[in-house]
Amino acid sequence: MAETYLTVAEVAELLRLNPQTVRNWIDKAALPAVRLGARRVRIKQSDLDRFIEAGETAAPGTEPEPADEAPNEPELRERLGAALDATRSALADGDDPELVAALNEMAKAASGLGQALTGAARRRARP
Repeated sequence: MAETYLTVAEVAELLRLNPQTVRNWIDKAALPAVRLGARRVRIKQSDLDRFIEAGETAAPGTEPEPADEAPNEPELRERLGAALDATRSALADGDDPELVAALNEMAKAASGLGQALTGAARRRARP
């Protein structure tokens, strides 16, 4: 019987998650995926089933950050860079659903970095 392959968007929809969370799992090798180019990936249904059965849907780094463990500035810069790369790729591919997800992630990343930089500037400005 032929293997079923799912897109990142399909996995995200099935698990009711942001597609970037699925991409993060793939990047961390927590969820196996087949790469079909620089940014296109597919996930085998059987790999997804094993991932879910193993309870891996709370992979490290995907849960919300506690307030006292907020990402530091270099991590925020890296997150924004990754979001920009995903946005560029989705734009080039003409993939509207992935573009929407990438733009949403980019907005979140930019906001987080802006808040961190504003806080750092305020701390430096204190007498």
